[in-house]
Amino acid sequence: MTVDDLPVVSHDLVLATGAAVEVLTALTEVHGQLLIHEAGGTCAGSDPMCHPVREFRVGLRDVVVGEIALPSPLPPTQVWVSPERHDLWHDAEIVLGVAAGRGSGFSLEAPDGIRFVAQPFAGPGIDR
Repeated sequence: MTVDDLPVVSHDLVLATGAAVEVLTALTEVHGQLLIHEAGGTCAGSDPMCHPVREFRVGLRDVVVGEIALPSPLPPTQVWVSPERHDLWHDAEIVLGVAAGRGSGFSLEAPDGIRFVAQPFAGPGIDR
């Protein structure tokens, strides 16, 4: 089953920092349309992970919580979360950013020495 086979129940709860959009733009130019998936939890794989859409199978219960627009003509990046993460975040806006430090070895940004991070919206003044 692929992303195209799943129902999209978007809540548009995702914001992205300028740095995250820059990284997603560069990765999309190389790899094609991407998705971000956050499984949640406290172990490996709990950071948001970035994958080409055609190379990642989301779970049947995973939920898309929004899209991050990229510069035209690039397609947006959908953000998916596990049902457990969705239960925690269903009423909050989440900010996708980047931080120094290597994330998961399977996430596309990992070789660049950065990782995606997600956190609840902190209010006005955030660098979008």
